[in-house]
Amino acid sequence: MHDQILDMHFWDNVRPLKSMLGSMTLVFDVILNAPDLEKSLKKLIEMDGWNRLGAGLRAKPMNSFFISVPRHFERERPSVMFTEEHYSMPMKDHPVASQFPKAGSHPSIHPGPETFRSLAVHNESPKSVTGFLWKKNPFIHLHVVTFDDGTLVSLLWPHVMCDCIGWAIILRSWAAIVAGRGHNVPKFNGYYRDAMERLGKTPQPKKSVLETRLTTLAGVKAKGGCIMRSLSFVPHKMESRIFCLPAEFLQKTYGAAVSAVPHDFHLSEDDVITAWATQILCKRMPTSSRAVAICKFFDSRPLLHEAFSKHGVYVQNASFPYVTRMTAASICSNPISNVAKEVRLAFNEQARRDQLLSLAELMRKDHIANKIPLLARLDAHPVIFINWNKANIWSTVDFTAATLPSGEAEDNGDTISPEVRARPVYFHSDLVGEHDLSQHEVFAMYGKDPKGNFWMSASLRRESMRCFEREFHKISSK
Repeated sequence: MHDQILDMHFWDNVRPLKSMLGSMTLVFDVILNAPDLEKSLKKLIEMDGWNRLGAGLRAKPMNSFFISVPRHFERERPSVMFTEEHYSMPMKDHPVASQFPKAGSHPSIHPGPETFRSLAVHNESPKSVTGFLWKKNPFIHLHVVTFDDGTLVSLLWPHVMCDCIGWAIILRSWAAIVAGRGHNVPKFNGYYRDAMERLGKTPQPKKSVLETRLTTLAGVKAKGGCIMRSLSFVPHKMESRIFCLPAEFLQKTYGAAVSAVPHDFHLSEDDVITAWATQILCKRMPTSSRAVAICKFFDSRPLLHEAFSKHGVYVQNASFPYVTRMTAASICSNPISNVAKEVRLAFNEQARRDQLLSLAELMRKDHIANKIPLLARLDAHPVIFINWNKANIWSTVDFTAATLPSGEAEDNGDTISPEVRARPVYFHSDLVGEHDLSQHEVFAMYGKDPKGNFWMSASLRRESMRCFEREFHKISSK
């Protein structure tokens, strides 16, 4: 029987996302039953509506994507590709697993996510989005690695499937099935109809503030009112690391920033960490008048009431950028509280319904959505923040029902103490292979672990990474 052919939603089918292959690794300090995880995830993806996520990825001429959903999932066309490995040793004895970061008493720097790819991406899995096209590979690849004292659960997917919030929905629903609460899995909306199909097509009375604040270069304005940064430039030496900010350091830094702004002005921890990280990055150009574009993203779902029904969920890409613009010199010379305040003001101004509608209209012009819109001067330096914090991975995932007795590869009838919860003790994300952000400075914010330590990773230019290494050494020496 022929597959069901479905269009890719418009805001999924844009160039930056089409270049990205996402990966996520969750670390557990208990042994999980790998077949149970496979069975439960497949059960979710084979549910009505959710089977859209079991589709194969296809491409039309001009590289426009569409998807091909099997009428029935079977061994040759699974809803989820599953692989597993087992190492008869504790994680500390494995040459790679032993390097997974652990929090300390001071801010610390650890090897970047690519260090762990050999444990996260199976040899049989695609290493680029191209590997998904015209193959029998479904969207999601699940790879489980067990040790004598823990488990790694890794997921691989093309970014065109969904954003961070979409993954939060998947993980929450998967955990419900693991726990035997399949009745709690929400209705999947958007199987046929793109809820955001009309977004940006209706002319808006007000322009996006990002468009109206554009400057010109040599008096010439780019098409569609958007000046873009060219992606064709001399490659930089990029390095990646994982950073941990201990709970005490986070509380101290956040408290100092909050006390420096008016009591009725809200600053989030995310605002303050964004400012802190950007300020360190800019220390390599402390007196420069060059504009810095701090690009972050907000979830549009709560703002589009007429498009997104409250009855059900939408697993797709629905995140839009908001941009804070300051000069490098201003970022370096101001206290962190002032930079954080600018980040919050940009969010308050741009993450509104009227501005979202205007931004979507702008991004549809001249196919701007198919580029990386920085909406700033041509010479602006972009700093991009991907916010996994909103997905609440640490508290969303609970695989307790799939836990095996410690040191046992199979269930021998023993029971697990009810006090033991199979929640991630650590996780990180990764972008595998070349993609449109490869040469940009990008932070991934993971949020706080159960002990209050804040985790993030970054892919930065070599000279920027040296700034972080010096700053972390200075903090640790105090």
